[in-house]
Amino acid sequence: IEYVTQLFEYDEKIERRYLQQGDLEDLNDLLNGLAISLPDATVTNDLPWPLTVLIITMSDIQCSHISVTDIESWQVKRADMTQVDFFFNVLDITIECTLDWRYEVRNQGISDRGTAVLSAKNSGNYVQGYYKLHSQEGKTFNTDPPISSDVGNCETNVQISDMDFYGGISAKVLDTFEKSMRNTVETELEDVICDEMLKLDESIDEAAIKRMYDWITAHFSSNDIDPLYAEKELLSSNEGATLVDWTNEDT
Repeated sequence: IEYVTQLFEYDEKIERRYLQQGDLEDLNDLLNGLAISLPDATVTNDLPWPLTVLIITMSDIQCSHISVTDIESWQVKRADMTQVDFFFNVLDITIECTLDWRYEVRNQGISDRGTAVLSAKNSGNYVQGYYKLHSQEGKTFNTDPPISSDVGNCETNVQISDMDFYGGISAKVLDTFEKSMRNTVETELEDVICDEMLKLDESIDEAAIKRMYDWITAHFSSNDIDPLYAEKELLSSNEGATLVDWTNEDT
């Protein structure tokens, strides 16, 4: 889906959304090889008398197997061609995490340990943000590439959809406190994603900014997106196949 809207003070806004077959294969191949390490976390829960407090420590939290199924993106160019804003909304994110857990009941000498596997496969998972690319003072993108950028406005929402504990009978005890552990991991994962994105401002150089601008320009320059891409790709890879027209009563 692509459309152009005239905006006050801006040349144009172009929005694009990719949901067609194969659109995100390269990105998912890249994401699948990434691993995110989260800091250790501790959750405490009050227990009924005569017990005291249950302390759960989660360590070696590793998240990987990241993939997305939907991306919305749009760019806004200033009329004077001195700034381009690239916005993105990554939707339907899937992430899997593993961790080591240990629990103890304070002052009771009761403790145990094990592992857990977490899955975030919720359609409400997303990461939103933007990049602002700026031209050199006194120059425009018509003659020179951008030389600086700003990264900001990062928003995330990650919901753990499943959490399985391993480690004998003690794992069953932790099932009771799954919600508090799940919320803790969700918060840490959201914080790390935005922290890493905002750090790009510190490491990105002019060459990387130019590559980003070239990619954004190419990404939004095509006007020949075929809405029947998936159907035609299916036919081309299956000789003799035909499509069913559900609007035809005689089909």
